[in-house]
Amino acid sequence: MSPVQFEAALRGYCRPRRFKPFLIEFTSGYQMLVPHPEAIGPTAGVYLMRRPDAGYETFAVESVARLVDVPPAAIT
Repeated sequence: MSPVQFEAALRGYCRPRRFKPFLIEFTSGYQMLVPHPEAIGPTAGVYLMRRPDAGYETFAVESVARLVDVPPAAIT
C-alpha cells in the first residue's frame, strides 16, 4: 500500500461519526487491532500504534496490505 493509499483508507476508518475498531493487515499476514482513532498516528516517516498495554509498535505503510472492518462480536 502506498502512503497516499494508506492515508485515504485510514481517514475513512478513523473519521466516521461513530468510530468502530478495525484491523490493519500487513503483507506478512500479521493483524493489528486499532481500538481507538487516537491510538495511531504518523511520526518521523512511519506510523506509531499505541497498544492497550501502553507499549508501542511502529510500521511503514508499505508493509500494509489492507484495512479490515471487525465485527463487534469479535472484539474482546
